Amino acid sequence: MSARDIDDQRLAHLLEPASHRAIVARMLRNLRLGYIENDAWDKALRCTDRLVTLDPFDIVEWRERGNLYLKLGHHRAAREDFKRYLALAPQAEDAEQVMNQLITCTTQAGRLH
Repeated sequence: MSARDIDDQRLAHLLEPASHRAIVARMLRNLRLGYIENDAWDKALRCTDRLVTLDPFDIVEWRERGNLYLKLGHHRAAREDFKRYLALAPQAEDAEQVMNQLITCTTQAGRLH
């Protein structure tokens, strides 16, 4: 097998039709980016809710939703999403940072009541 064969295989894979689910996920991510750029945190959160529903094993979406909940001051919800992220990806490169966010959420949620 030559390098050209590998490149042809990779190109063929890239040209395969995307599933409806993949198209919807990409649209939601694009919408979320636009909402974040305009500080429309609630709309970005709704996009991320839908992404989590589409694929509950996409760990990045749990972290992203936790960050959006944090932006909106929903510390308990953020805490739950960060816990889920860390449960699914305990060895993630940003696990320590997410753990610190989790601690902050826990502290903030405790102060609210």
